[in-house]
Amino acid sequence: MPVAEIDQSWISSGGTGGMTPVQIYNSVIEWAFYAEKDNSTITVSLQSAQNSTGPWVTEGSTTTNSTAAEQFVMRGDGAMPWVRPYITARTNTNTINFRLIGY
Repeated sequence: MPVAEIDQSWISSGGTGGMTPVQIYNSVIEWAFYAEKDNSTITVSLQSAQNSTGPWVTEGSTTTNSTAAEQFVMRGDGAMPWVRPYITARTNTNTINFRLIGY
């Protein structure tokens, strides 16, 4: 069984914009980015960069289409030296949980 090279969580309780970036020290071949929310509609992306200040590239983006509780996932492959969630829009300040797992 492979060992995760990254297992990072973020929690957002309000606002939009980029969350705290984290550095991935080892090579990541495959990754999954989860977002779990309650009754808010959000637009979120996973961004990567070569350093902690950017410029940032969007690896994937999604908009939830429901105000019900739900979880969604984006999957991808390839190296990402620095990563962060970026929230473009949200309908309220309820908690949103993000998690990035990579192998």
